[in-house]
Formats: sequence, structure tokens, C-alpha cells
Amino acid sequence: MIYNRTLPSMHSLKKLADWDGPFPMKGYRMVIGADRYGFDDDTIHFLKLFPHDAVFRDRDDFLRRCEELELLIRSEWERSVEIAPSSQGYGDARTQA
Repeated sequence: MIYNRTLPSMHSLKKLADWDGPFPMKGYRMVIGADRYGFDDDTIHFLKLFPHDAVFRDRDDFLRRCEELELLIRSEWERSVEIAPSSQGYGDARTQA
């Protein structure tokens, strides 16, 4: 399934990592923190992609895993564009008769 939301900026994820705590922290606690501090729905939805019981050992672990997830999502987006059928070379069926 293609992730169809805007990705949060790394700046906002860094801000969340600085404001929330203490680490280690479970994934569901990051979601609660993002909601509590008023982060947007795209950020909260992104954080919900992590397993509920995932444990982020520290700020760097959290940010590294966010970057990895973002790379996976972007890779999935690129693959879906490569696989999408091109309309080049296909005429309108109504004009080919």
C-alpha cells in the first residue's frame, strides 16, 4: 500500500525529539507527545506507522529510524511511478478505428 500523506519535515521530528521525553520511549508515547505539543496530523500519522510497542532508545535512535522510514516511503513512491503504465505511444482508441 502506498503511503499517501505528506511526510513530516525532519525539523519537526527533531523538535518533537527535543520537547518530548525522557528516552527511552515507546512508539505510542511519541504519538501522544506529538498530539500534546500540537504537531500536525501528517506527523502524527507518520509516527503511527511505527509499532505501538517500538522502543526508541534515545533521540538519535528515534531520528535515525524516522529517516529510515522516510527513505522506505520515498523508495515506494519512486517504484510506483516507475511501474505506472505510460500513455506514450498509445493513441485514443476512438481515433484508431
